Amino acid sequence: MPGLPYNPAVTLSEKYQNIGHDLGNVPVTVNSGDVVTYGHALDLLDSGLYATNLGTFGSGVDGALQFTAIANGAGTVTLWNGTTLTASSNTYTLTQDLWLGESWSTANATGGATYGPTWPTIATGVTINSNGFRIFCQGLLQNNGTIASNGVAASGTTAGTAVSYTSTMGNSTAGGAGGTGATSGNNTGTNVTISLGGAGGKGGNNASAASGAGGTVTAPGATLELPFSLPYATTGRVGNGTTGTSFLTGGGGGASGQGDAGNNSGAGGSGGGVVMVAAQRIAGTGTIAAVGGAGSNAANAGNSGGGGGGGGGVVIVVSRSVQANGAYYNAVASPTPTVYGQTITVAGGAGGVGNGQANGNGTPGNAGTLILIPA
Repeated sequence: MPGLPYNPAVTLSEKYQNIGHDLGNVPVTVNSGDVVTYGHALDLLDSGLYATNLGTFGSGVDGALQFTAIANGAGTVTLWNGTTLTASSNTYTLTQDLWLGESWSTANATGGATYGPTWPTIATGVTINSNGFRIFCQGLLQNNGTIASNGVAASGTTAGTAVSYTSTMGNSTAGGAGGTGATSGNNTGTNVTISLGGAGGKGGNNASAASGAGGTVTAPGATLELPFSLPYATTGRVGNGTTGTSFLTGGGGGASGQGDAGNNSGAGGSGGGVVMVAAQRIAGTGTIAAVGGAGSNAANAGNSGGGGGGGGGVVIVVSRSVQANGAYYNAVASPTPTVYGQTITVAGGAGGVGNGQANGNGTPGNAGTLILIPA
C-alpha cells in the first residue's frame, strides 16, 4: 500500500485486510481495538506468498501419517486408498507415492476450543525405504528418522544386490550390483546408465595382481532435460519434448577384490538409488540418504583384496527449508546448499579391508549427486 498521508489515516485493520485481499485471501475480522501484531500480518503474508506453488507439494490426501517406532518394530499405517504399510524392524518400505499433509483438530481439554494442526511425523528410530517412490508433503514434514534408498553392503564373498524398482521412478536397476568375491581373479561392479550417481569403488589388490574397476556411470545426454529444476525434479526423471522421459539411476557397483590361490577376496557393495522428497517445510534432525553399500573384507587370512564400495546415489529435495547458501544463509565463497536440521548424504560406500599386501583394501565408492531446490 502506498505510504501516502491519508486523511483519515489508514487503520491497521484496513492494512491487514488489504494484505489479505491483494494475496487472494479472504479478509478476516480483526479484534476490537484495532490491535494487529506483526506476527498476524506476517502469517497472512507468508500464507499468501507460498499458496501459489502448493501444487508442487501434492494434495495432502494421505494426511498426517505418524510413522512411530514401536517395541516389536511392526507398526502399520493406512494410505488414502486403503493400502497398508507394515514395518519390519521399524522400517517401512513404500509401495506407492506418499501424499502427506497436515490435519486439523478441535480439542476442549481446558474448557475452551483449541484448533491446531497435526503434522506428518517420521519418528526417531524409524526408516522409510522409499523404494523408488516419491514423498510429497503439503505443510510441515517432521523428520527425525531416516528416508533412504541405500545400496546393499556386501557380506563375505556375497556381493551387494542391485537396488531395483518397479515404481513411479523406475522399472529396472537403479543402483548397480557389486562384484562377487573371487578365489582367483576378480569381478567388476555393474555399470549404470542415465545416471547422476557415483562410480563404484575399485577392489583391493593381491600381492601379484591388481583388482578390476568398479562399475561406471554414464551421465544423461546433453540434450536431455535434467532434474535440476521443476518439473523433472519431482518426477525423478530426465527427458525432452521429443522422445519422452527416462528413469534416472544412481550409483555403480563396487568391484570385488583380487583373490589369490583359494583365498577369497571381499565382494563389492551395490550403488545407492534415487530419493525424491518434495515438502513445503521440513523440520527435525533426521536423515535423507542414498548411500552406496560397503564392500566386504577379504574372507580368508591369506593374500587377497577387500571389496570396493558402491557409488552414492541421488537425493532430490524440493522445499522451502532448503537453504541455498548454507546454514542461516550466510554468504560464503562457495555456498553449500543444505536442508536446515537434516543430514543429507549421497556418500559412496566404504571399501573392505584386504590381507597380506599393500593396496589390498578396496576403495570407497564415489559420491553421488545432491539436488536441493528452494521452493
